[in-house]
Amino acid sequence: MMAVRARRPQIGLSVVLAVYWVPVLVGLRWGLWAGGDPIEIAQSIGAIVQQDFLELPITTLVLAPFVLAAAVAAILALRQHAPRPREAFVADGLTLLFGLPYLLWGLYLAVAYLVFFAQCSPFRPGSCFIY
Repeated sequence: MMAVRARRPQIGLSVVLAVYWVPVLVGLRWGLWAGGDPIEIAQSIGAIVQQDFLELPITTLVLAPFVLAAAVAAILALRQHAPRPREAFVADGLTLLFGLPYLLWGLYLAVAYLVFFAQCSPFRPGSCFIY
């Protein structure tokens, strides 16, 4: 357990970086399937990465809870004022930087859920669920 706690910044950074590699690997797979032309592969990777950053990242949605947990753990670790190794500080900073889009998506979806629940509460008369 102590080994995992000591390596938490590196584990969090690797989880967040894995999320960024998934669209690249999917694009590479589709590019090789399409014929293996390097230009087509690069275009396929660019299209998949662009789609994941402009829309809700569907290809990496399964890993989103891990990214959110790593980013929140990095925020909590960066708020502590205890002396830490420099590489842990850098790893937490990069985890937070790369996890920020997922934190923003999670915040947006949480606010949308709360607004929906406030507007369509099943306990309020005349709501969306009770006719």
